[in-house]
Amino acid sequence: MTAADIFEAGRGDPELDELLTRFAAELAFHLVNLAICLNPVRISVGGGMVRSWERLRPQLERALNAGVPFPPELVVAQFPYDAPLLGAVALALDAAQGHDAGQGHEKQHRGTSQDGARSQDRGGDGAAVPVSEDTMYQNTMIQDTLA
Repeated sequence: MTAADIFEAGRGDPELDELLTRFAAELAFHLVNLAICLNPVRISVGGGMVRSWERLRPQLERALNAGVPFPPELVVAQFPYDAPLLGAVALALDAAQGHDAGQGHEKQHRGTSQDGARSQDRGGDGAAVPVSEDTMYQNTMIQDTLA
């Protein structure tokens, strides 16, 4: 079953509905804590649960508005289901061009490194990896092509 199937089934089953409500409350709790910690302007949501966005969004927005001093905007990602695919294509392009995605991984900071090289967050760990201008252009081209 997909998340959408489970959320749909919850409408007719009081016990499942209660479980889903508690799940959304737990998700909202962690989202509020992250929003307070990171203070983002916008939170972009993607993945399979976006298919149940109409059920999740109201509870997440209420929690953000109630618990965050400056609540961020909550939006669905531009590519809600394709983010892993885009990341894989970007890594494949880097590899095809001979770029080593792991080179300098520990020493790089988001933005510009000490030697002036540009870097971009490419992993889920928040570490920045150096990328070339060609790669950033190609990543933009990939996103434009898939849009």
